[in-house]
Amino acid sequence: MKKTKKHKKYKLNTKQFGNFLLMVAAALLLVAAICVLTMPVLIELNGEKEVTLCYGEEYVEEGASVKWNLGKVKIKGDVDTSAIGVYKVRYSFLGERLTRTVRVVDGIRPEIKLEGPVTQYYSVGDEYYEYGYSAYDEIDGDVTELVQVDLSELDMSKEGRCHVSYIATDKSGNAVRERREIIVAEYGPLQQSLWDFSLHPYFDDVICKEVPFDQDKYDKLWTFGDSFIGNLQYYGGYSWYRTIYYASLSTDNYRSIAVRYPDGFEYFETIMAAVKPETLLVLLNSDWTGQWSVEYLAQSCDKAYAFLSENYPDTRIIICSLTPVDSYFNQGGYGRNYDIDKMNVHMCMLCRKYGFKFMNVAEVLRNPNTGGCYDEYISDDHIHLSVAGFRLMREYIESHLDW
Repeated sequence: MKKTKKHKKYKLNTKQFGNFLLMVAAALLLVAAICVLTMPVLIELNGEKEVTLCYGEEYVEEGASVKWNLGKVKIKGDVDTSAIGVYKVRYSFLGERLTRTVRVVDGIRPEIKLEGPVTQYYSVGDEYYEYGYSAYDEIDGDVTELVQVDLSELDMSKEGRCHVSYIATDKSGNAVRERREIIVAEYGPLQQSLWDFSLHPYFDDVICKEVPFDQDKYDKLWTFGDSFIGNLQYYGGYSWYRTIYYASLSTDNYRSIAVRYPDGFEYFETIMAAVKPETLLVLLNSDWTGQWSVEYLAQSCDKAYAFLSENYPDTRIIICSLTPVDSYFNQGGYGRNYDIDKMNVHMCMLCRKYGFKFMNVAEVLRNPNTGGCYDEYISDDHIHLSVAGFRLMREYIESHLDW
């Protein structure tokens, strides 16, 4: 009888089984790594990997594409262009990840605003007047203190053109430059002859310009001053209900004399407290140019205007020009009208100083051939206007409500 061969039995213990599992896991990891390393790229960015945007500029998300339309890319990360900074936008699909870097930078320059006229006119030897300026940056806010004013080109000693430059730089280094043109003439209003005299263009920044008639502005306009203001309402047709006056009133005594107004007689400050005018047209000193020096009148006006500016900040102040007299008072062309011209220059300067407007009524009454008032617009006393003159004065005011 043939014997059957017996097989030897192997017994797998726990340690061996554990080692076997580790080998299997390692093999699987190796296979997975090889697959990952050899796998083709499945997603790619649309657009640039690094993007730079200016503050406030719109960010457009271009996303990423999946090859063969195998699925949809997940996107994480926000971009806020209203805040300067660096942003990361991440894209993922089946374990594959991409990142886009978005930088939001300050690429906006500040803005400079020049106060007053961009072009200024002077005569040789005048002192430069700085109207002021402001600067604003969309990110940094008010940067006026950072503005540098360059006066290196400014030369008031000779006739010609020059500039004042203003440079503002924000915290990110963005800079902007603005310029004010300065035109220096050989002769200005104070040096001009009686016949060539003109306040234009030297004081166009304060002189009321011709504008369409505005009934609402006219109805809110009060007038205050000497006999010219009284005659303006009596002969010229201006409203009595908005008139305050007294004969021979000056910038020296306008507060110490009870003056006439619609409700009777009162002191100026009491009337102002009662009527609270929105706009006040002031004409004083018409009777005093022949008796006081221009220098004294200018100083008196300065004190009076300073008081008006300080105590009535809510009232718009308009200074009315002194009106020319006729040739009766002119001797050799350097009489009363010459002083009136110079006083109007000083009053324009003070309007600029205190932020007032100037109603240049004198220009429509002045005869350039004589330097005085047109004969048909002057009265028999050679100083006050005729009925036609006061009517023309009212019409001029009505057509120059420029405020």
